[in-house]
Amino acid sequence: MDKKPPRVWGPKPHGRGYRLYFRVDGKTRATPTVPTKEAAEKLKRALIKELEAQDELSLQGAFTQYEAHLHGKGNKAQSVRGTLLRLREFFKGHAGSLRSLSRGDCAAYYSRLVKEPRAATGRPMAPDSHRNYLAEAKSFLRWCVGQGFLKENPLSPVQGQGRRRRGKAQLGIDESRKLSAVAFDRARAGDTGAVAVLVCLHLRLRASELTHLRVRDLDDGGRLLWVRRHHDREESQLKTPAAERGLNIPAFLQPLLLELAAGRRGIDLLFGKHWRDWPREQTERLCKLAGVPRVTAHGLRGLGSTLALVSGEDPEVVARSLGHTNSKITLDVYAAPGTREHLESERLDKALNPDRLNPADLAGALPRPIPGCKHLGTDGCCNHPDAATPECHLSADCPPLDSVGLTADKRLAMYRPSAGPKPNKPSF
Repeated sequence: MDKKPPRVWGPKPHGRGYRLYFRVDGKTRATPTVPTKEAAEKLKRALIKELEAQDELSLQGAFTQYEAHLHGKGNKAQSVRGTLLRLREFFKGHAGSLRSLSRGDCAAYYSRLVKEPRAATGRPMAPDSHRNYLAEAKSFLRWCVGQGFLKENPLSPVQGQGRRRRGKAQLGIDESRKLSAVAFDRARAGDTGAVAVLVCLHLRLRASELTHLRVRDLDDGGRLLWVRRHHDREESQLKTPAAERGLNIPAFLQPLLLELAAGRRGIDLLFGKHWRDWPREQTERLCKLAGVPRVTAHGLRGLGSTLALVSGEDPEVVARSLGHTNSKITLDVYAAPGTREHLESERLDKALNPDRLNPADLAGALPRPIPGCKHLGTDGCCNHPDAATPECHLSADCPPLDSVGLTADKRLAMYRPSAGPKPNKPSF
């Protein structure tokens, strides 16, 4: 076997002194000139040691430096921890140095991630998940190339497999009403998880936003909810600056949230201490009780945006309520398929029929779809003539459904918009 050529050679005379030559990533480079041969020999020993250290940089050592880099960029500690966990999972089993990573190794690591069943579920990762792992691993190795740890990114040729899904599964409108009604009844019985589900649906919060809510975020007598940073806990930092916002709380939710906050300190967590999986678990539990398809808490967030859009709310307003900077991601990812087309159809219909009443204008005047009301009709609205008031479901004087007997047309005629203030707009 041929002997491997030296990485560093010299000293060699140069001008009035000496310098060294060395090879890095296949290229020959020269050191600055030093005045004496003894100084050049000392520099040679230091250079050999440095090059050997680069060769021997372990994957774990690179992770440690990358972690410091991410913190230096200002990434949240929770985000950095998640990134490092995914990187260790992706490169699991690699015992060699960072430089020993080959294209074949990296392709095999991704293939294992795609095919290997997860211990928690017994099923392989979803395409969205393993493609996210791949993207983070590529970003890490690109950084290593920029630092001079690697000559090239061995993951560059690896392409993601499977098709990404846009958004989460959503319920239909009738299913949403069933879930909301069951959750409302459970919430009135003291079920904190049911209150969380109602908040996810009607206020469209992220799971992490819900679990980090403080008692002091409930403001103005329970009419306003602030989604904001709390500087005493790094983990409560919001996903983006646009996520900081104030939300009007529907009337039927106000007493439920005030009851949760009663007698507690402003800094206490409103829903107690939970990991961000807790809202998903509560949503799945309530879906089962309501007899509707199982969806996630994030799916309820998308459902809320879909219902708001199809009821006539401006897309930019809906985007701000979700904490988005613009409506593009709201329409492309969160709203159900066909929502954009529905909005375009509504705009065309309004242009062709300018005298037609807008559903959004009628919404405040129509009977309110109050969850848990014993007078709900098949359309999800209370059939009681006084249902325009949010207290209908609390009134002991409401007559039974069959004694009212109002058709949808008659109810609509009773609740035409008047010159007075409109009632609160229903969520759906």
